[in-house]
Amino acid sequence: MVNFAKKNRYLSVPSSRIERLLKLGTMAVGITGNMLVSASSDMLIGKKRTIQDLLITNKNMKTLVNQLTELRGAALKIGQLLSLEGGDFLPQPIAEILMEVRNQAYRMPPNQLRNVLADSLGDSFLSRFATFDINPIAAASIGQVHKCKTINNKTLAIKVQYPGIKKSIDSDLKNMAFLLKNSGLLPMSVPLNELIEAAKNQLHQEVDYIAESQNLLKFSKLLKDDLDFDVPDLEPEFSTKNTLAMDFKNGVTIDELISQNQKKKNYVVEKLIALIFREIFEFNLVQTDPNFANFLYDANANKIVLLDFGATKKLHIDTVRKFKNLVNAILNQSNEQIESNLRELGLIGDRFPEPILTDILKIINKSSAPIIENRLYDFGNTTLFTDMENLSKKFLENRNTISVPPTEILLVQRKIAGIFLLARRFKARINLTKLINKYIL
Repeated sequence: MVNFAKKNRYLSVPSSRIERLLKLGTMAVGITGNMLVSASSDMLIGKKRTIQDLLITNKNMKTLVNQLTELRGAALKIGQLLSLEGGDFLPQPIAEILMEVRNQAYRMPPNQLRNVLADSLGDSFLSRFATFDINPIAAASIGQVHKCKTINNKTLAIKVQYPGIKKSIDSDLKNMAFLLKNSGLLPMSVPLNELIEAAKNQLHQEVDYIAESQNLLKFSKLLKDDLDFDVPDLEPEFSTKNTLAMDFKNGVTIDELISQNQKKKNYVVEKLIALIFREIFEFNLVQTDPNFANFLYDANANKIVLLDFGATKKLHIDTVRKFKNLVNAILNQSNEQIESNLRELGLIGDRFPEPILTDILKIINKSSAPIIENRLYDFGNTTLFTDMENLSKKFLENRNTISVPPTEILLVQRKIAGIFLLARRFKARINLTKLINKYIL
């Protein structure tokens, strides 16, 4: 049974390039209008403000957030990356407003959803379902997920891609880059070019549901009968280039375990870090998106459910070897070898500033001490995260002399950083030595 009349934050996804360009134009006009009003008000009271001050206001940033959530697709992905990776370089009030794009997403209205499903599954698709919940259980930048039950009594989760998103990626990003670069909305310190490129690479991969279905099958096979992890089975009958169907899995997103006892949180973090080592050194295949929504915890089965394999990267065997050499150099406390391995991985180049390299080696030596001494690694008390935040600011100051590492290295780096952030939030205390020795020595 389906009720296509129910409404809850529904808004059509603009699907044509012209329509999406007009939306961006409307955003620019709205921001300009806000500036003129603010400037006029300030003139009346004799207050002088710079163009930058007039641009970066709460009202303008809220206009930006509202338009991004309406557009979805590449535009929304840029907003999400700004909130995740540019937050340290934005004024605090602005960073808080941009965080809204990580939690906001309009849903396709029933008619638009019905059209997408009909195009993908046929006009009579409803006859193949006993129930289909019109309200998505999740909505993100490129699609939304619906729970349903087939006439054969299978409970599924079906990911439905927004119309026109695939074709609009490059034009969206080009238009967003132009707007953000020329409007002055963002401080110069924000690495916009890098964020645009990251969004482009990630989106082109994530919209390929055929490739994602293959990655889902691979992980299902790799983790079959695993005691700690569960991966949904693909349902080929309802999987197309614009839909991806799989078994529905119960659970709560892992960040919701923050109120659980410390033993449970330690368990989850330990298993997720162990999975990273398996992905790199055993599978040579890494799901690189550490978004907490991609991991559920099923309390009944005491398992971590893995979701969303759109950002999966196959690692070259030579890259795996380089990672192993780096970890061994760290365990041997050889700065000379660590530097050599960092260069081999492309993490530092010929023009890399010597003072920053010295800082990196100090951070590595300090943060690896508990591992070398076989002590519990206390993510709640470590200074690693503060050190890395300070280091990232130095990276920005020296952007002209620091080259961007290879994409696959950056993606693995991103996955590790995301899980470590969860470990810090949980204040986890685990034995990293045991995990590392299993795969390195």
